[in-house]
Amino acid sequence: MKILKAFMKKLSTDNKINIIGHCLTLISLLLIFFTLVEMQTQRNAAYMPYIVAEFNDTVKMSWNGIDGLSFSNAPEYDNIHPPIYFDVYNIGDGIAKNVQFQWMDNNIVRLSEYINDNSTDFHVNLGGQMPRISAYGIEASGKVFERNLNYSFLSTGNYEPYKINVPYNYLLCYKFMQVASLDEYPEIHLKVSYEDIQGKAYEQILVINWNPGLYAYSNGHNGEDFSGYVDIGFTVN
Repeated sequence: MKILKAFMKKLSTDNKINIIGHCLTLISLLLIFFTLVEMQTQRNAAYMPYIVAEFNDTVKMSWNGIDGLSFSNAPEYDNIHPPIYFDVYNIGDGIAKNVQFQWMDNNIVRLSEYINDNSTDFHVNLGGQMPRISAYGIEASGKVFERNLNYSFLSTGNYEPYKINVPYNYLLCYKFMQVASLDEYPEIHLKVSYEDIQGKAYEQILVINWNPGLYAYSNGHNGEDFSGYVDIGFTVN
């Protein structure tokens, strides 16, 4: 402090005025910088999309045999693309562009390993994304499904939701977990990637949990009367 006072005494009045002027200029530049940052933050928030999903349907999933599933809201033969879906909304302030929904690769691995580790009656042989579940000498095969679903854009404030189907293979695994009376049901993950109208990229991971409702099941000798049903429920975080 003494050194600074001594230095200031040696300066002329003009030098002191110049130093003060430079300091004021620096302060002004900093204020302008922080103002611009705040304006950009507010602008980004105004354009920011945000994707959510929810399960609002009431569907009974039933089966009569080791293989196959049917649903109360669809013809019995329509099992390739089961009508079990999430309603998807953009609740952000801006439009989402180049939207991609992707079921994560490790979903089917997690479900299959959980069955193998916790059930003595059922075993999953996993080839790629298609599980083959065997029990009582009979094998139930999964189906090939498209993991990626793309939309050019998702508008904000839309009252009609977009639809994302739950893959058949996941439902098949949950069926056998239900039949085996397992205590827990592993979560599955849906990745959502998109851009705002400025081109800024975003990514979300939607965590989906199976919450089964009413369940009934009967099983005869060697699985000959392997039948049952369960009310389907999901929650999305």
